[in-house]
Parts: sequence; structure tokens; C-alpha cells
Amino acid sequence: MAVLADDPWTARKAAELLQVEWNEGEAASLSSAQLERDYTLALDNEPGVTARNDGDVQAAMRQPGVSTLQADYTVPMLMHQCMEPTGATAWVHDGLVEYWTPTASMGNVVRHSHDVFGFASAQVKVHRAEFVGGSFGLRGRVDPELEAAQLSIKAGGVPVHVLRRREEDVQHGWFRPYHKTRIKAVLDVSGNLLAWDHKVAVQSINAHYSDEVIPFGVDIEPINEETRKESAFFRLPVDFYATAGSPHNLSYQIPSLRIVGVQQEVPIPTNHWRSVGFSGNTFITEGMVDELAQAANQDPVAFRRRLLRDKPRLLAVLDALVAEAKWQPQKNRGRVRKNGSGWGMAFGEGFWCYCAIAVKVTVTGQRLKIDRIVCVYDQGITVNADQTEAQVQGGLIDGLSAAMYGEITIENGRVQQSNFHDYRLCTLAETPPIQIREVVSQEKAGSMTEIITPALMPAITSAIFAATGQRIRELPLKKHGFQLQT
Repeated sequence: MAVLADDPWTARKAAELLQVEWNEGEAASLSSAQLERDYTLALDNEPGVTARNDGDVQAAMRQPGVSTLQADYTVPMLMHQCMEPTGATAWVHDGLVEYWTPTASMGNVVRHSHDVFGFASAQVKVHRAEFVGGSFGLRGRVDPELEAAQLSIKAGGVPVHVLRRREEDVQHGWFRPYHKTRIKAVLDVSGNLLAWDHKVAVQSINAHYSDEVIPFGVDIEPINEETRKESAFFRLPVDFYATAGSPHNLSYQIPSLRIVGVQQEVPIPTNHWRSVGFSGNTFITEGMVDELAQAANQDPVAFRRRLLRDKPRLLAVLDALVAEAKWQPQKNRGRVRKNGSGWGMAFGEGFWCYCAIAVKVTVTGQRLKIDRIVCVYDQGITVNADQTEAQVQGGLIDGLSAAMYGEITIENGRVQQSNFHDYRLCTLAETPPIQIREVVSQEKAGSMTEIITPALMPAITSAIFAATGQRIRELPLKKHGFQLQT
């Protein structure tokens, strides 16, 4: 159903007057509590599909004198809080469809204009409005463009601008999927990491790459089959994004490593969120590495240096962090002070970029103060240093927002959040001092803006553990009662 008017306010007020009786569908009883139960059962009972299997994990666990650690980590669904809600303009005229849009996927605009309406590529013209309102993955979906084209056709060939309210973006958008991961890791008597057994239950993003055409009555399977034929990326036995940011594709040297994915199918639209699989898996992986360093009675930086031996470029990033943050080695990390202060750190790798982040926090009761963030990165060749600095700062603030507040919850089949008041971003007053250093490199240029955001999240939880002894294995921090102090 759509309301057309000469201005957005009139259309919105008229839409509010419509009396609609909705069929709530089969997912009307879905809840976040049910998701948690179902994903836990999947980890307990489903064999999953093996994405990587090096060495012999079971044999490592049976070695005499070893220590085995196990932990479950959970990351929530997230929404893209663009500063401008999604929208697009389409005009079907003279055998053409013409779009004005800030899309991040012009190829899919062209492709799905054919899938839905039958337009050949030569009949599609896209005016791309760049740098409008942000994206973080959301504008890779082209449903606003398709809706606008459909309405232009139904309205007799006039230009139609689809403008969504923020509440529509938040409650009927495309979400980063919910993850639940179980890790078993083995340390020998000297504190060396012998084995890592990693099992993740998560909804596939690649399996739903073209889902925006479904509401238009299009058969999705031929489109999905064509996509799989075009790219081996879509034919992987385990969705790449399910394991991206786990040891599956990191430089950590682990003798025995098994990565298993359990694909969960839930009736929730899923999509890329800033850094995609890394956004959740970096928190999970680095959180577990921090636990292992503590169990091995080793400093977190020193523990990672052993895992990154023979990787001079990555070790240089860690060395730069130690110098920039004036890092003091931490041993006996079980001896922490209640209501104290502490430093935490995490390493990030992905998108041909490497970063190390240290965070200092002070915790008083449930009040959390971020005293300082230090970020060191190597992204290869840098073209625009000022733009890089802005991207790093923005990525850190986005990561802090997600760590502190980011969570989409479901009750009775409905998203509970709706706007900035209940899906918060960090304010200027809440933004801590940020210290940045680039490790100058002439290597292939990477995309540091992607990996900065996820690496901040485990750095904060590592610092909270150092300050309080409380281990955080589920985000956001607000679920644990923490309140950000300015």
C-alpha cells in the first residue's frame, strides 16, 4: 500500500489515516528469547559444516597436562543508523527507468530492474547521489529503488520519490544477523595455544543476497542459482561472513584449528553491517584470546606476539601500540581490583589492513568511563591522511556505540526499537579522547575503516575485565547494567 502526494508530510499524514488489517504471518510469535534458545540448541545438537580443519583438535585436547577453556559468545542483531533514512526516486518513461539514488550497488539496481520489471540494462539509467546520509552496508539493498519504480509504473509514468521514516528503517530494515559461538581452546603447560575449536550458529547473508525482489512476486531461486554460477564466493560450503574475523582467515598461528558453521534460517531480513562478519567475530575471537592470555598468565600483547611470530608487519603494529599507549605488561590478570581502572587491548585484521587498539577505563559500580582510546593501524599506502584520520575516528565511535548500546530485539514478531531514543549512538559528550597513529607502509592499500570498528569492542571488554574481573561475552554493555559516564 502506498500514498502519493505532492510533499512528504502530506503523504505521511494521509498514510496514518489508513485503516489496515494486517496478516501477521507465521513469525508473529518470534522473540529474542526464542532466538537465544534455538541458537543454543543448534550449537548443542547440530553437526554443522566444516569450513577449516587443520591438525587434530581432539588429539590436542587429550595431551597430558593441557588446559582446556570453553566459552560461549553472543552478539546481537544490529541496525544501520544512517543519518538520512533510505529513499530513492524513480521515473519510468519512454521505455526507460531512470533512478536518482544514493545506492551503494548500482549493479543490483540494474540487475533487479530486469528481474522485477523486465528492463534490459540499456533501458536503466542511474544518477548516483554519492556521500548522502551514510550507509554502513544498508544502501547495498535496492528495495527503495524497486518500490519507487513500481509506483511510477502504477501512477502512469510520473516520477515518484520513496522516502522512509527512520522508524521504518529501524523496524522494517535489514539487520546484521544474530551470532552465537562456542569456542574450546587448549593451552599447554607453557601457555602455548595448541588448538582452537570454533563453532558458530548464524544466519547466512549470502543465501539472502537478492531477497529484496521477493515481495514483488519474483521467483528467487533462479536468481540465486545465477549468482552461484557467476561467483564461487556464493558457493562456499560455509558462508564467508559466518567465519570472517575468526581464526579461519587470520594470521594467528594455531597448530590445530577447526572451524564449523551452523546455518540458521530465521524469518528476519539480513544484510551487511559495517565490516560484515568481522563486526561480530572480531569481538568473539579477541575476547577469547584475552581469556587465553589471562589463563596462561601472560600479558595480552605478549600472548599475541607469540601467535603472530614470523609476521613482521603485524608485529610492527603491536610494537607501535605499546609505544603509543605506553603499555605496561600485565601478568597475573586474575588479580584485578573492584571499582578500579584498567587497560585492555585487541588486535584487528581484515580488508588488507591491521590495527591494534588499547582502551583505558575506570569502573565505579556500574558507571563506565572510557578514559582514553589509542589506535594504531597499517592500511598500506595512504592517499589522503586527513580522510583516513576522520575514518578512524568515526570507526572508533561507531564501535563504541555498538559495544555500549547496539541491539535489535524482537518480541511478538516485532522489532522493539524505533529511533535514536531507543537505538542509541554515542553523543559528542560521551566520546572519549582518541589517540591515533599510522604505521607508514607502502604495501597494497587496504580499507582500515572496516576493521577499526569491530576491534574496538573487545578492547573495551578486555579493559573492563582488567578493571573489575568481570568477563563480558555478550554485547551490548547496557545489558550488563553499565552506564557510560562522561
